[in-house]
Amino acid sequence: MDIFFSSLLLIVVTELGDKTQLLSFALASRFQRHWSILGAIVVATIANHLIAAFAGDFIAKLLSPNLLAVLVGGSFIGFAIWALLPEEEEEERISDRFGPFLTTLLLFFLAEMGDKTQLSAAALGAKFQKPFLVVAGTTCGMMLVNGPSVWLGKKIHKLIPAKAIKFIAATIFLIFGLLTLATLLVR
Repeated sequence: MDIFFSSLLLIVVTELGDKTQLLSFALASRFQRHWSILGAIVVATIANHLIAAFAGDFIAKLLSPNLLAVLVGGSFIGFAIWALLPEEEEEERISDRFGPFLTTLLLFFLAEMGDKTQLSAAALGAKFQKPFLVVAGTTCGMMLVNGPSVWLGKKIHKLIPAKAIKFIAATIFLIFGLLTLATLLVR
């Protein structure tokens, strides 16, 4: 269960204020079909994070434990720095040509490609080498953040300052990175 909860916690703090959370707000206000949007977010997240977690697991099996610890720990520290950088504003063109489910599925899946949450899922897959537990945790984490985003929209964003969210996310990434690097000292 440590793998599940570690994955969940890391994704929750990573996703708060992220572009995909903002995309959830936008899609919910555009379509007003909350269940379709939530279902598409779940499917897109599972698909995206399965790819990432299995890629991380595969790479972990190719590397020595020490090199893996350095790469994963360094990645988490890099994510801490990345979390503090300002997000680029992206204008998303949302087409209702495909309906709320398919539009959300495609936009969410593509928005997650190369995103901090996908890269975190890959790093967690490499660290724990239990991709299904990682994906279960990351998917639940995504839904803990994006579910309320879909239902409550912009009200939530006004309650939690973006700078506080970024600082908390950076701190948790730094802790994960340092703990991973600390495993080198006990080997």
